Amino acid sequence: PRNADPTAMAPIVMVLSLGLVPYGVYLLCARVFYSFEDGRTPFGFQLSITAVLLVVLAVAFTGPPERAAVTAAAGQALGQLTAAVLGLRAARGRLPGLGLREVGRTFLGAAGAAVLAAVPTWLLLRRLPSGSLDSQSVRNLVTAGHK
Repeated sequence: PRNADPTAMAPIVMVLSLGLVPYGVYLLCARVFYSFEDGRTPFGFQLSITAVLLVVLAVAFTGPPERAAVTAAAGQALGQLTAAVLGLRAARGRLPGLGLREVGRTFLGAAGAAVLAAVPTWLLLRRLPSGSLDSQSVRNLVTAGHK
């Protein structure tokens, strides 16, 4: 609709984005089992996503309506994380030589770097006056005044 506020979607998309990496891990693990012609194990991963989401939706149903969509998005992200953990454990059981320690170290290093970048950015944004980051200001900042 024309009168919809596009910024109303931002919190939902931000929370959903937390589940992107676990979603990729879950899909990769599912492919491992599909390659062994095993569709039952990935179905279990999907059941875990659905179960977590249903629990979180029940919680969202009891909460304030204005937070329902963000809560549902968090449930989806949490479900993806659950499936990723279950998928990694199952893949490791199926492929005992699967070395995940190095992957884990890389992931933790990247997560640490993201937090280190996010904290000063968050602090800077909190100090800016309200409304100072309109689209034109951001465009000027990104292009540094170049035309």
